[in-house]
Amino acid sequence: DIAMYEMPGRLRILHRVTAIQYDGGGQRVFTFKGDNNNVADPVKVRDSQIMGKYIGRIPKVGWLPLRFNQLIGKAIR
Repeated sequence: DIAMYEMPGRLRILHRVTAIQYDGGGQRVFTFKGDNNNVADPVKVRDSQIMGKYIGRIPKVGWLPLRFNQLIGKAIR
């Protein structure tokens, strides 16, 4: 599955889950890896950090928020 998780500083990452394990306290921890990365993400992710699961794709829709943010950034300067 592909999921989004949040790191400290509100950094959000969308990567593929490659493993689910349990830590010493019995809590689930996830290992993620980007499809174009050679190695897994260095940090284990807890349930509380997961924001949601990727369920579909609409081609080029992601460009709208990016373009909108670029336009706002130019207007604010």
